[in-house]
Amino acid sequence: RLEEAIEQFQRAALEQDFRATTTEAEELAQQEQALADAMEAEDQPELRAQQQEQLAQQAEELEGRMEDLEERLFEMGEAEAAEGVQEARESAAQARQEMQQAMQQAQQGQNDEAGQEAQEAAEQMQQAAREMQEAMQQMAQEQMEAQQEALMRTADDALSLARRQSEIREEMRGASQDQLAAMRAQEASLLAGVQNMAENLQLATEGAMGANRDLSAQMGLAMESLQNTIEAMGSRRGATSPTAQAEQAIGDLNQLALMAIAGAEQMGQQSQGQSGEDVSEQLEQLAQQQGDLMNQSSQMMPMQLPQEAMSQQMQQMQSGQESVASDLGELADEPGSEESLGDLQQLAQEAQAIAEAMAEGRLTPDVVQRQERLFHRLLDAGRSLEREEFSEERESEEPGDFERGDVLSLTAEQMGVIRFEVPNGAELQQLSPAVRQLVLQYFERLNRSAAPGGTR
Repeated sequence: RLEEAIEQFQRAALEQDFRATTTEAEELAQQEQALADAMEAEDQPELRAQQQEQLAQQAEELEGRMEDLEERLFEMGEAEAAEGVQEARESAAQARQEMQQAMQQAQQGQNDEAGQEAQEAAEQMQQAAREMQEAMQQMAQEQMEAQQEALMRTADDALSLARRQSEIREEMRGASQDQLAAMRAQEASLLAGVQNMAENLQLATEGAMGANRDLSAQMGLAMESLQNTIEAMGSRRGATSPTAQAEQAIGDLNQLALMAIAGAEQMGQQSQGQSGEDVSEQLEQLAQQQGDLMNQSSQMMPMQLPQEAMSQQMQQMQSGQESVASDLGELADEPGSEESLGDLQQLAQEAQAIAEAMAEGRLTPDVVQRQERLFHRLLDAGRSLEREEFSEERESEEPGDFERGDVLSLTAEQMGVIRFEVPNGAELQQLSPAVRQLVLQYFERLNRSAAPGGTR
């Protein structure tokens, strides 16, 4: 357990450093592009040479972090991602060399040559950032595919254990107490199989199963049912039927298989960009975009860029700010947006107002402060939606008059009894895994549609 926790911590730290290094490459590329535009304007050559020297030093430090990241990726078994980082590091090294040449040319008063060299350095650093982004996406895709495969393997294992439990249940019918006691070892092997299945899934998904509370809880229910079956098989009181407990275990294992299949399908949809993000997730992404714009503005402020170079940067940032405003406007019309902290339509108007201020071509402290305030308001709006799902706030209401009604007995549907029985293990075993999966999904949808309030 300790080793698993350590590995999960190391991987989480690795992913965090991966994202941070990629962001650093993107920001350095933006700064180099701004400096290249300033050099072409041929103003303050000494200042531009100093700024270029500072960026070259940052590029050298970035190379070191990339090399460290590359080694850690190899150690964690992420060879393809490590190769992608290596390519990015080579691009960053080329960018650094061009930065140094641009610095030397600026010091010698060769402004045109320095501007061209800085432009090539910016393009190389942009290439390094793209290669880092692609390597990170490749690693995330491979991890998702591995987790999806682990979930499908869990589904197959759960169905196999359910079939075996069905066979043992048939052997229980008419068996004596001594025979039942002798069969407990077989039942214990099923319990060990579920425990191994849970550990394997935990390892394969790198602890991500803990985030799926329903799947984790269902795994626990299956173990509990098997344990209860073992205890019932050894009891001579006859208070609990071993056969009934075995039936419960079969149902829990089949349900576990269905949930694992559903989890794998959800991952497949996410990999195809069909995740159907809710309002809070979209707000989080917009907050990230706004944060990037805010950081970019903060970096441009102290560079003392000439008017023409600053105008080019402002046009790019204005375009990004207008994109945030447009996306916020569309998000304000989606269901659930009214529950957020703050009017999203007002936030969209503020984002558009900031974009219009940028259209003047000047970057003032007031604009940067407005970007920062909008960034925080977006974060607050997204987090308020997340808290709506799990609110711990206590609310009290004064009781009013009520009428006593008749207490009616619960129907089978209200008690959770399924209307359409799932085929037994022997029938499912005759099917291929793909067809078996379709059959199980069909019965799940059929029973769900037959439930009160269900939809077909």
